[in-house]
Amino acid sequence: MLSFPRSVLTIALDFAMRGARTLKLMQSLDEIVRESGGALYPANDARMSPALFEASFPRWRSFVPYLDLKMSSSFWRRVTEAQ
Repeated sequence: MLSFPRSVLTIALDFAMRGARTLKLMQSLDEIVRESGGALYPANDARMSPALFEASFPRWRSFVPYLDLKMSSSFWRRVTEAQ
């Protein structure tokens, strides 16, 4: 449901944070990933949007019954609360 490994090419890119310029670049790359049917690795991305999470893990709602409602994370709240 939330597994990242896929039978495709995986690349990792690291960029120095240069403020708005870097964030604009990340948004452009996010769009390329989404349009190509790719996925971001959520453990390494502190700014993943709910829309890209949905595109990357379309079956995430089937995981919801297994959640411990007493536990949460800022990541989970960020990518699922708007859903």
